[in-house]
Amino acid sequence: MKDYAKQDIEAMNQAIDDLGFADEVNSPSHYTQGPIECIEAMESALTPEEFRGACKANALKYIWREQKKGGNESLKKAIWYLERALSWSD
Repeated sequence: MKDYAKQDIEAMNQAIDDLGFADEVNSPSHYTQGPIECIEAMESALTPEEFRGACKANALKYIWREQKKGGNESLKKAIWYLERALSWSD
């Protein structure tokens, strides 16, 4: 991932933590084990092409289910995944 994108994400997550709010779109607590989030483990384990594909698939999942589960939160999650995929593009 590009350094500036990772720094922006980390700064945003830290600001949310500092305020004492759970952020179920950008940093859901159930995706963190110890000091690492699942998305970070995926980035490390997959090739850039595989990771971008996983992000696009997750975005599609959230768009698909938006009307039946999650509403606007699902759309925000889809955007989050698309932005993460974009951070891997040149």
